[in-house]
Amino acid sequence: MSTQRSGTYIKTFTAGEAITACRFVKADTNLDGDGLAKILMADSDNDDLVIGWCPVAISSGAKGTVELFGPTFKAEAGEAVDAGDPLYIGTNGVVVDTVNTSETPRLIALETVATSGDYVEVARVL
Repeated sequence: MSTQRSGTYIKTFTAGEAITACRFVKADTNLDGDGLAKILMADSDNDDLVIGWCPVAISSGAKGTVELFGPTFKAEAGEAVDAGDPLYIGTNGVVVDTVNTSETPRLIALETVATSGDYVEVARVL
Protein backbone atom coordinates (compact mmCIF):
# COMPACT_ATOMS: atom_id res chain seq x y z
CA MET A 1 0.00 0.00 0.00
CA SER A 2 1.40 3.42 -0.89
CA THR A 3 0.79 6.78 0.73
CA GLN A 4 0.73 10.01 -1.21
CA ARG A 5 1.63 13.25 0.56
CA SER A 6 2.39 16.70 -0.66
CA GLY A 7 3.26 19.70 1.45
CA THR A 8 3.65 17.86 4.76
CA TYR A 9 3.65 20.21 7.76
CA ILE A 10 5.62 19.00 10.79
CA LYS A 11 5.70 20.60 14.26
CA THR A 12 7.23 19.39 17.53
CA PHE A 13 4.95 19.17 20.57
CA THR A 14 5.20 17.78 24.10
CA ALA A 15 2.86 14.85 24.76
CA GLY A 16 0.47 15.35 27.67
CA GLU A 17 -0.06 11.58 27.75
CA ALA A 18 1.45 8.57 25.99
CA ILE A 19 0.57 8.88 22.30
CA THR A 20 0.24 5.72 20.22
CA ALA A 21 1.74 5.78 16.72
CA CYS A 22 -0.60 6.71 13.86
CA ARG A 23 -3.24 8.27 16.10
CA PHE A 24 -4.99 11.59 15.60
CA VAL A 25 -4.17 14.24 18.20
CA LYS A 26 -5.65 17.45 19.58
CA ALA A 27 -4.13 20.50 21.27
CA ASP A 28 -4.52 20.44 25.05
CA THR A 29 -5.16 23.44 27.30
CA ASN A 30 -2.04 22.56 29.34
CA LEU A 31 1.19 24.22 28.19
CA ASP A 32 4.73 22.91 27.95
CA GLY A 33 7.77 24.82 29.25
CA ASP A 34 7.91 26.86 26.02
CA GLY A 35 4.29 28.06 26.34
CA LEU A 36 3.00 25.80 23.54
CA ALA A 37 -0.05 23.56 23.93
CA LYS A 38 0.68 19.94 24.79
CA ILE A 39 -0.98 17.23 22.68
CA LEU A 40 -3.39 14.44 23.61
CA MET A 41 -4.99 11.66 21.60
CA ALA A 42 -8.31 12.79 20.12
CA ASP A 43 -11.57 11.21 21.31
CA SER A 44 -14.74 10.87 19.25
CA ASP A 45 -17.03 11.39 22.24
CA ASN A 46 -15.58 14.82 23.11
CA ASP A 47 -16.08 16.64 19.78
CA ASP A 48 -12.31 17.09 19.73
CA LEU A 49 -10.73 19.43 17.21
CA VAL A 50 -8.03 17.32 15.57
CA ILE A 51 -4.83 19.16 14.54
CA GLY A 52 -2.94 16.24 12.96
CA TRP A 53 -1.55 12.78 13.61
CA CYS A 54 1.61 11.28 15.13
CA PRO A 55 3.61 9.07 12.77
CA VAL A 56 5.46 7.47 15.72
CA ALA A 57 4.67 6.88 19.39
CA ILE A 58 5.54 9.59 21.93
CA SER A 59 5.97 8.93 25.66
CA SER A 60 4.09 11.13 28.11
CA GLY A 61 6.13 14.28 28.76
CA ALA A 62 8.43 13.68 25.79
CA LYS A 63 8.67 15.81 22.66
CA GLY A 64 7.65 14.34 19.32
CA THR A 65 6.52 15.34 15.87
CA VAL A 66 2.98 15.81 14.65
CA GLU A 67 2.03 15.96 10.99
CA LEU A 68 -0.41 18.87 10.84
CA PHE A 69 -3.23 19.40 8.34
CA GLY A 70 -1.69 22.68 7.27
CA PRO A 71 0.88 25.23 8.33
CA THR A 72 0.61 27.01 11.66
CA PHE A 73 0.55 30.77 11.54
CA LYS A 74 0.16 33.85 13.72
CA ALA A 75 -3.19 35.65 13.81
CA GLU A 76 -4.25 38.74 15.71
CA ALA A 77 -6.46 37.93 18.68
CA GLY A 78 -9.56 40.02 19.22
CA GLU A 79 -9.62 38.99 22.89
CA ALA A 80 -7.67 36.89 25.37
CA VAL A 81 -7.50 33.23 24.26
CA ASP A 82 -6.11 30.10 25.89
CA ALA A 83 -4.15 27.29 24.28
CA GLY A 84 -6.57 24.64 23.09
CA ASP A 85 -9.43 27.10 22.53
CA PRO A 86 -11.41 26.65 19.32
CA LEU A 87 -11.19 29.89 17.33
CA TYR A 88 -13.57 31.73 15.04
CA ILE A 89 -13.17 34.72 12.76
CA GLY A 90 -14.34 37.86 14.54
CA THR A 91 -14.96 41.44 13.44
CA ASN A 92 -12.29 42.90 11.17
CA GLY A 93 -10.55 39.54 10.62
CA VAL A 94 -9.26 38.91 14.14
CA VAL A 95 -9.63 35.51 15.84
CA VAL A 96 -11.88 35.08 18.87
CA ASP A 97 -12.86 32.14 21.06
CA THR A 98 -16.52 33.17 21.33
CA VAL A 99 -19.10 32.61 18.62
CA ASN A 100 -22.51 34.18 18.11
CA THR A 101 -23.92 31.55 15.73
CA SER A 102 -23.58 27.83 15.16
CA GLU A 103 -20.36 28.42 13.22
CA THR A 104 -17.93 25.50 13.17
CA PRO A 105 -14.41 26.36 14.38
CA ARG A 106 -11.71 25.99 11.74
CA LEU A 107 -8.72 26.98 13.89
CA ILE A 108 -7.36 26.21 17.34
CA ALA A 109 -5.04 28.26 19.55
CA LEU A 110 -1.65 26.62 20.16
CA GLU A 111 -0.63 29.15 22.80
CA THR A 112 -2.20 31.53 25.30
CA VAL A 113 -2.38 35.30 24.78
CA ALA A 114 -3.60 37.74 27.40
CA THR A 115 -5.08 40.64 25.48
CA SER A 116 -6.73 41.81 22.30
CA GLY A 117 -4.11 42.75 19.73
CA ASP A 118 -1.65 40.02 20.75
CA TYR A 119 -0.61 37.53 18.08
CA VAL A 120 -1.45 33.87 18.74
CA GLU A 121 -0.11 30.80 16.94
CA VAL A 122 -2.99 28.85 15.41
CA ALA A 123 -3.48 25.59 13.49
CA ARG A 124 -6.21 24.34 11.18
CA VAL A 125 -8.51 21.65 12.57
CA LEU A 126 -10.77 18.91 11.27
